[in-house]
Amino acid sequence: MTSLTVLVPTYKRPEDLRGFLACVRPQIVGRADRSLIVVNDGTHDESYAAVLAEHDGWFTYIAKPQNGGPAAARNFGAQAATGDFIVFTDDDCRAPPHWLDYLQARLEAAPWLDGIAGYTRPVMEDPKSLRERMIANSAVLPGATYDEVGRLICAVTAAFAVRRSFFVRVGGFDETFRPSGEDLDLTQRVIRAGAILDADSNWWTGHTTADTIKSYLKRYYTYGMGSARYAMTRRDWTHPDVRNYATPEVRARTVAGWVSGLKGSRKYQAAGWLERAALRWFTGAVAREYARGYAEGAEKFCRPGAEPPTEAWMLWPRLGYAADGLPRR
Repeated sequence: MTSLTVLVPTYKRPEDLRGFLACVRPQIVGRADRSLIVVNDGTHDESYAAVLAEHDGWFTYIAKPQNGGPAAARNFGAQAATGDFIVFTDDDCRAPPHWLDYLQARLEAAPWLDGIAGYTRPVMEDPKSLRERMIANSAVLPGATYDEVGRLICAVTAAFAVRRSFFVRVGGFDETFRPSGEDLDLTQRVIRAGAILDADSNWWTGHTTADTIKSYLKRYYTYGMGSARYAMTRRDWTHPDVRNYATPEVRARTVAGWVSGLKGSRKYQAAGWLERAALRWFTGAVAREYARGYAEGAEKFCRPGAEPPTEAWMLWPRLGYAADGLPRR
């Protein structure tokens, strides 16, 4: 039977960890083919000790002495992983009861797969909160992303299972991608190492919507910067963001596209006029912060002599990759 090691980092969020453990415990305890590793990224204190006291040692808990970011925490924890697949997720995720059952069945039904990229669905603490409804119904929660020709671009670590041998083969996460971009970079390096990945919309985990608007906007700014760092560092000029955020004019059209896509959603159409206005504002604000992060990241990480090409055809996906691992021109 395919074995799974769930790996989750935590940082200054003991209450989130408590909620996460409550969801996954019934799926792991008593199963020899499943295990959990929690890596505290340098913030173990009395609050975390209280969370551990509620459990009887059914998972491995690693307290790092210093904070190193999520990529470093995941790499650190992966050294103790024993499962055939490492299942990455976050402490603010709330796995449904079938989460690991479905994943295991999916992998065993398709033994040629080296990884599954999943999605997230909103979990609201207060459905009456306009702020939480904006986050939940704006469709900006993390999930697997594709390019225009249907190729998987990024598997987010809120829900990503990858064969441990491939993770080890590529050297794990690149810890220089901090505070974001490591998911995108790992996905591409695993694919280029020969892994066969698939995205499955039926494999999803819940994601809390309790963040403040300010923290959410900051998060998407760092996502944009991480995407630019990947494109410029790896010189992957076929990455969609290179096309979609290259100039102010293109960025403006892309931001408008975020809002246009929102208007076609059922949740938007079912909302009242006030909530629709709030959703448009929030989605536009998130898109603008992502675009701003990408633009500033592209300027920061671009190196002389390694600028993106100016010919438009070079920015579009090509089938296959060159021998050096870069996209074919």
